[in-house]
Order: sequence, then C-alpha cells, then structure tokens
Amino acid sequence: MRTDTTVEPSSIHRRHTETVFLTDVQPDGDGGFVAAAILPDDHAYYAAHTAPANRRLDPMLVLEACRQAHNYLAHTYFGVEAGAAFILNSFALRLAPDAHTQLPATGTGLLTMTLPPPEPQLLGRRTRGLTPSFHLSIAGTPIGESSMTVGYVSAPAYRALRTRHRTGPLITSDDLPPGDRTGAVAPARVGRIRAADVLLADLAGDRARLLVPVEHTGLFDHPLDHIPGTLFIEAARQLATALSAEPRAATMTSMSATFHAFAELDAPVELTATGQVVTATQGGIPVATIAVSAG
Repeated sequence: MRTDTTVEPSSIHRRHTETVFLTDVQPDGDGGFVAAAILPDDHAYYAAHTAPANRRLDPMLVLEACRQAHNYLAHTYFGVEAGAAFILNSFALRLAPDAHTQLPATGTGLLTMTLPPPEPQLLGRRTRGLTPSFHLSIAGTPIGESSMTVGYVSAPAYRALRTRHRTGPLITSDDLPPGDRTGAVAPARVGRIRAADVLLADLAGDRARLLVPVEHTGLFDHPLDHIPGTLFIEAARQLATALSAEPRAATMTSMSATFHAFAELDAPVELTATGQVVTATQGGIPVATIAVSAG
C-alpha cells in the first residue's frame, strides 16, 4: 500500500495535484479493498475554518477522499471505461465528534478506508453502478463511516441525458465568468475564514440563495456541466452552521445527501432548511436533499 505519494490526478477525475489526496487502493484478499489518503495539516480550502475541529479535520475532506477512492476503484478494479460519466445519486457520512483528535498535533495524517466487497450493478458484463461503503480510521482508531451510490453511463448516453430538457446549448464551468458574489454572507457566519469559500447569499431566516463560484479550484477542479454534489453538501453545511447557536464553532458530524436531478449552472438555486434537512430547489423543482447534523 503506497502512502507517501498521491495517485495520478486523471485517474480520479482531477486536474490539479493540490486537489488529490488518495495515495492507493488495493484488494484485501477477501473481495474487499483498502484505500489510503493523505490528510494535510494545512490546506487553502479544507483548513480555512473558524472551528478548530474543522481546521484539523474537515469532514468535507473525508468525503472527498472517499469519492476519490471510489473513482479509482471503479476504473481500476471494476472496468468502468475512462470516458464514462459518473452520476452521484447519494452520499452519506458519519464521524465521531472527536475524530480530529486522532490526527497528530502537527504534520500530515493518513486516512485509511476499508471497503467491504462491493456488489456492482451490471448491464451485461459492464459495471453500471456501485454502492461502496467505507469504514474510516486514523492510526488504527475507527473514526466513522461513509457510503455512496454512483451510476455510470457512456459519454453519448450522458450527453443525450443532459441535453434532453435544455433549451440552449450545454455549457460547462469553464465557459462561465467568475461567480457573482452579490449578497454573500460574512465568512464567519458560516464558519469560514475566506470570503471565496462562502456559498450562501441573501440569507433570510432559514433560506438562502446558492452561490456557484466556478473559479473555485476546490469545487470546480475540472470542467463540469452541472453544479456538483459536493458543492450542495458544503452549502447545506454552511446553512446549518449559520442557523446554529455558535456558527464560529459549529462542526458537522453527520450528513446524508440525495441528489434528485442535475442542477444547471446557469439558473438560480434556493436553499431552504427545515430542521436539520436542507432542500435545494431550482425552477421550483427539488434537485438535492441534504440532512446535516452541525453544532
């Protein structure tokens, strides 16, 4: 198991090396797999929080490590073709409240992800879906678990799927100018340090407008033709944080997201919190539902 260098960015659908954390994925000999990811002690995006626990171990970084492990697994061990589109249907995470304390006081840590044998959904002999689960640990100590449901479609099928209901041409994040930040909330209100990381605007009670910063490398590492699921999860966390008793200290310990439809880059999205559940709506249609425990 390699733990000192990260994988090639293209093997996990990334473009920039600073957004790659996965070091390896290997079979465990019993049908399952073991993966590892570097947890940096400082990162421009994942460490830019007001809460000390989030600065040391951002749950969104753990999610990203699991996503990268899945992408590598799908291509390397389940034969998903390089040009296939990956469609994220659901994502869940549970972390122990003291997970961050398992990391060394300073320096880089290592996340170990143990995967029970995945059961692929097949179309003929082709893998067309996986639902991997991850048992998470740091230095041998369990810190939580994660799971996701992902489907795969060929490039032609994906393009047909994406253009079916659009009245104009399909655009990507690279086609758009930097996102408009009019009405953005103050970073500390959502537990952030940098204004560039804020995803909420026009916050009013339990509602906010979603900001889509296509220039943000941490959220748009490569061209995308839709708003990514991880952006919705981060936005839901920010809304839950803004509504918490102490936003500057709030941490996310669990999350469960379901994605109902593609969210277009060129249409507004509204976020509404009902208790711990955040619903993202575009054009009156729910596109994502995320339950967040933050406090």
